[in-house]
Amino acid sequence: MCCIPMATSGFTDSTIATHTYPPFTSAQLVQSFPCHDTIKLDDSNFVQWKQNIRLITDGYNLTGFLDGTLPVLPRFLPSPDGYCDVWTTATRLFTAITSARISRVRHELHSTKKGSSSVKEYIVKIQNSCALLNASGSPISETEKVEIVLAGLPSEFDAVLTLASFSSEPLPFQCLVEVLLKYKSRLARAV
Repeated sequence: MCCIPMATSGFTDSTIATHTYPPFTSAQLVQSFPCHDTIKLDDSNFVQWKQNIRLITDGYNLTGFLDGTLPVLPRFLPSPDGYCDVWTTATRLFTAITSARISRVRHELHSTKKGSSSVKEYIVKIQNSCALLNASGSPISETEKVEIVLAGLPSEFDAVLTLASFSSEPLPFQCLVEVLLKYKSRLARAV
């Protein structure tokens, strides 16, 4: 039996995904597929591509052919051995690429500084990176997002940093965004 290694949220170790499928009969043979919106696989979209393919194959009860839990009829195989190797190899290869990309995006996220960007641009940049990490299976917690935003602020926002550090409760991300926008607006009016 061949199984697909499924990456965990941190992509640090693998678990085996096992499915139980009903026996496949010739009555279930799919002659053609209706048009599906598919994504061309490249090194930047593996997680999305794999999810798309899994939804399609799950919908037709064909995933077992990919992971080896359903035997393929010999007449459809050039060789009886290794029929799920392509899926397994692709999963391993792109999981490694995805892990490297996640690591790079996380590093960039933690290095993000507001600089000359507006508060809105700064927040959007952080939210986009967090959304990318979330879609890749490596979500950023609310608390970590707040810490990232605060760490990237220049000294003109020291009052906000002080407020956040003396707060008895962790500051929710959306609340921090509102405070930053109001504070920046106040600074602009004072000038």
